[in-house]
Amino acid sequence: MSEATWDSDNTFQWRQFLTTTETGQRLLPRLVDGMPVLLDGADVNKTLVRNGEVRGWSDVVRELNLMAFPPPEPPTAPPDPYPDLDDPEKWDDSNNPKL
Repeated sequence: MSEATWDSDNTFQWRQFLTTTETGQRLLPRLVDGMPVLLDGADVNKTLVRNGEVRGWSDVVRELNLMAFPPPEPPTAPPDPYPDLDDPEKWDDSNNPKL
């Protein structure tokens, strides 16, 4: 299966769907309500399998939410205001008419 591209237009439309339509406002809560419940019992294997199902379900709901509301981009670091001391080209003053 090829991976479809997801761009800012898709993010905007998905966010609009989730926040402005009645269906969108009910979608994620409905998915969360359908999440499998954890088992509390003596059968360790069943409990581990169910734990994986719950975790997978949670990951899908989280990803759907992140597709509409991505985390903010980290700020880019400003360029270093001081040139590298070991780079002679940055310190070459021979072409500077002010000297």
